[in-house]
Amino acid sequence: MQPGDMQLGILHPDGRPVIIGRSSDGNFIAFAEYDRDDDGKLAITRLDINAWNPHDAKPILTETLRELPLGHWMTMAYSQLAESATALDSSEQLHGLTPEGMTRARRMASRVKTAQLRRGPKGFPPDFYRRIALTYLDLQSKGISRGIQQEIAKIESRRQNRIIDWVTVRDWLRRATELGFLTAGSKGRAGREPGPNLYTADTISKED
Repeated sequence: MQPGDMQLGILHPDGRPVIIGRSSDGNFIAFAEYDRDDDGKLAITRLDINAWNPHDAKPILTETLRELPLGHWMTMAYSQLAESATALDSSEQLHGLTPEGMTRARRMASRVKTAQLRRGPKGFPPDFYRRIALTYLDLQSKGISRGIQQEIAKIESRRQNRIIDWVTVRDWLRRATELGFLTAGSKGRAGREPGPNLYTADTISKED
């Protein structure tokens, strides 16, 4: 197991998703807290970075953030809420969550489900394309490049309970690029990078 593979998703007692993970270089451990803004988008609201070995602490530099798989963590945070939705709806109280945390988690899980399923007259809302971009980056971080659109099609087919083909995924990736969630692919160079708007919380929906 590589250091960057060491990560855990939990729900904070107040209902917010929290991802605990180690940087890919193994030098740091980070605690990322997520919340949703007024537009319903999930974003990092707190990021604590500490040395993995306090007796051999490395300085925290700009490059340190590049060692944190933030794209994958965002996907984990969404998944944490989505997977908890059924339990949140069917239980009066989940172990470890305060009553206020249950209310907050239910509200956030409901917004996640709505963002995944609601489609306006001109297409899906920006948060949907953000998720597609995060899925792309997550698969890419796992070494998948050839056939990545087909892999996303399989994942989305399961999520949406309908058949999605790779051509549809190609169009979604094009839209994700237009929204600034992914960089454009470079000729002669495999892969993409997170776009300038991927981790921002102020992308305004123009589809709704």
